[in-house]
Amino acid sequence: MNNEGNHGSGALVGDRLVLTAGHVVPWQSEEWWMRFVPAYYNGQSLHGAGVRSYVSDVQGYNPDLSGGESAGYDWAICRLYEPLGTVDRLGHFGTKTYNPAWNGQGFWNNMGYPINMWFLGASLQGFIAVEDTDDDINGGLEIEHYGDTTKGNSGGPLFAFFGEGQPRITAVQSGYQAEDEDMGPINVAAGGPGMSRLVAWGRTNWP
Repeated sequence: MNNEGNHGSGALVGDRLVLTAGHVVPWQSEEWWMRFVPAYYNGQSLHGAGVRSYVSDVQGYNPDLSGGESAGYDWAICRLYEPLGTVDRLGHFGTKTYNPAWNGQGFWNNMGYPINMWFLGASLQGFIAVEDTDDDINGGLEIEHYGDTTKGNSGGPLFAFFGEGQPRITAVQSGYQAEDEDMGPINVAAGGPGMSRLVAWGRTNWP
C-alpha cells in the first residue's frame, strides 16, 4: 500500500530489502510512503498484527507504464525501517538471473495479491512455463508467460526452488503485452542481470 491508495506485491530479498515492480512506487509524490505487510491476510500479517514496516528508501527504475503495459526493467528494491527478513525473523528469498535455456520448463511459481482479493490474502500458482524472453534496456529481460495474473500482482515474484530450501526469484510481475494473432496477450515478468545487480547493490549498501 502507498500514499496514492494503490497496492502491489513484493517479496523479501534481504534483511531489510523488498523486491517489487518499479511501477508500483509513487515516484512522483513529494510526500510519499509505502507500507509492506508480509503474508498479508484479512487486514494484518499472518505473523502477527504488528508485523509490518514502512519503506525508508527506494532504488530502481520508473518505467512509466500505463494500461497494463510492461517492461523488462520494471523493478525496484525498497529498504525497510524494520529488518523483517533476518534469519531469526521471517527469512528471505534468494535471487538468480534467468537463463533463457529454461524456456518451456514448467517449474515456475508466481505469488501476489490480485486486485479482487488483496484484502483476503495472496494467490499462488505453480507449474508455470516461460514461453519466450526478450532483452530490454538497463539489463532488463522481458519474461513472457501465461500464468494467471491481474492488477495487484505487480511486483509479485516469479520463482523456483533450486535445491531443498532454496527459493530463488528470477523476475517480478510487470504487466502484459499483445504478441501476435496466434499467441494473443501474454503476461510479462521483469528480470535479467540488471535485477540481480540491483538486489546485490541493496544488500551491500543497505544492510
